[in-house]
Amino acid sequence: MAIKTGKYQLESPAAETPNLFKRLSLLNNRKLVSLLLGFGVVLIIGLLAWNFRPWENPLSMRDVVYGEKVLAVHGMNLDPAGAKKWAAKGADGSQAKIEVSEAFHDFGEISPDALISRAFIISNQGQAPLVIQNASTTCGCTTAEISASLIPPGKAALMQLKFDPRYHDMHGTTVRRGVVFETNDPEHPLQEIWIQATVK
Repeated sequence: MAIKTGKYQLESPAAETPNLFKRLSLLNNRKLVSLLLGFGVVLIIGLLAWNFRPWENPLSMRDVVYGEKVLAVHGMNLDPAGAKKWAAKGADGSQAKIEVSEAFHDFGEISPDALISRAFIISNQGQAPLVIQNASTTCGCTTAEISASLIPPGKAALMQLKFDPRYHDMHGTTVRRGVVFETNDPEHPLQEIWIQATVK
């Protein structure tokens, strides 16, 4: 469409405008989708890293062992004296040495209907295989599963702990729950890992 103004004739870009808007719209949609996908990937990687916190424990996932699992539930009787009996050194004097990524974790404030969980790393820093058995929790609201009962030297197992505040009426309280298990580490025949949460 031409517009005359005195000596000059101007061509209106109206005919090209729809195509231009379509191109910009398509370009923006692609950029938006790419941006959202990128943000989603970064978020997932961040959540995984925060749960395992590799900067707090240098073990890689290649060092994690899986085998006969150990299930920790409430009600199992543990015997510290019995654990010490089989916490023997190897024939060459070597022994297992347990190390946990954290012995206490505070979840902070949580909803009274939120089932929460956390992964703990149990590693063997000794020269003999680390054996874990007879695991128990301090309350029925807490359970834990350890990925292997036998951990070779330099390797680790994962313990996934779950806490369910719906098990009892915990509204408005701060609760502390623990997992206790026997090991053949002479220095730690009983190992404890505790969690805390303030139920809103």
